[in-house]
Amino acid sequence: MFYYYVLQENFVLLLKDFSEAYKPKGLLVTAALAGAVDKINAAYDVDEITKYLDMLNLMTYDYHGAFDNFIGHISPLHASSLDYKHGRNSTYIVATGLEYWLSLNVDPAKINMGVPTYGRTFTLLDQDHTSLYDPVAGPGKKGEYTGLKGSLGYHEVCINKLSPLVSIDDISDDTAITTENLEDLHTLLNALNNEFAKKYNIIKYFVFLNILKYFRYLDMLNLMTYDYHGAFDNFIGHISPLHASSLDYKHGRNSTYIVATGLEYWLSLNVDPAKINMGVPTYGRTFTLLDQDHTSLYDPVAGPGKKGEYTGLKGSLGYHEICEFFSGSDSTYYWDDEQKVPHRIYNDQWIGYDDERSMAKKIDFAVERGVGGIMVWTLDTDDFTGICGKKYILLNTIKNRLEYHEKQKNGKK
Repeated sequence: MFYYYVLQENFVLLLKDFSEAYKPKGLLVTAALAGAVDKINAAYDVDEITKYLDMLNLMTYDYHGAFDNFIGHISPLHASSLDYKHGRNSTYIVATGLEYWLSLNVDPAKINMGVPTYGRTFTLLDQDHTSLYDPVAGPGKKGEYTGLKGSLGYHEVCINKLSPLVSIDDISDDTAITTENLEDLHTLLNALNNEFAKKYNIIKYFVFLNILKYFRYLDMLNLMTYDYHGAFDNFIGHISPLHASSLDYKHGRNSTYIVATGLEYWLSLNVDPAKINMGVPTYGRTFTLLDQDHTSLYDPVAGPGKKGEYTGLKGSLGYHEICEFFSGSDSTYYWDDEQKVPHRIYNDQWIGYDDERSMAKKIDFAVERGVGGIMVWTLDTDDFTGICGKKYILLNTIKNRLEYHEKQKNGKK
């Protein structure tokens, strides 16, 4: 329990710092927060965090998925009789999550209830057993566009006609809005701009679409320049390489799946650089090696790496978990001087991530390209305990490098 106390305390201190830094400038402080009661109790000092947050974005989704070994819906509004039969009661549902936050005397006006536009998928163990809590063989097949096993965007669900079994809100229940094609997305962004831009001054959208006509409606473009590789591949690859490796060219990928190419391509589309926030991850993608003698990029893997103690997802570790996992271990650290990123190997585990050194190089690259800012995914997976040196070492590296460049720009040392 000491770990969770430290987590709660440090999260409060982080929000306090953000509040003191940004609220005087007229900016809002918001956070994405858990939607399950057990996670809420473990992770947050609710009375304290609500002092500093202007909005609470509840993640009332991802209640079930391939991280379970049984069938479950991503975002059930109410409990099923099967929940009670299997001892889950009404814990992992939207209604309970929202009601619990309200019971903690949080101002309802501060709460934004989260809804997903994607589904969680499963591969059935037995096609005659398709009920909630029936065992599964694993995650569903990856989508053509999102490329993640166990998950499909709603557009992919519409294309694939719900095969394999897909857990997603049905439009017949008035709980989903379908985007028929890209023209509809253009219309949607236009409508959002007309409705909200004057009142709230900002429209944001996490983008991966290279569609020129959308730019005029967006105040900021948060580029997801990470997740280039992961357990959704069947080979070793780094989550967020800054530059290409010679092995990328050898294997026919060239410089496609790297940060530099992604950012440069957006800039080539005549997007105002000041609108762009280049994304950086505070987590790593992990693999279980097929052969411990074959640890190079593009070598085949047995599957995702082991799940972390706190994030609980196979194939992914928060930076705080990476620091804790490797503290005092006999793991081996490697620096890829071509890609400008590190990775670690411990027995059959291969972990690609960003550390202080690689993060600084990415910030320098972004500033040199004149982008408006940096987007972080996510604040809570940085090393908030200071195991790797200083508390919030990645966030502080971002802050310090940006301040350095600002001083250089203004002629100060």
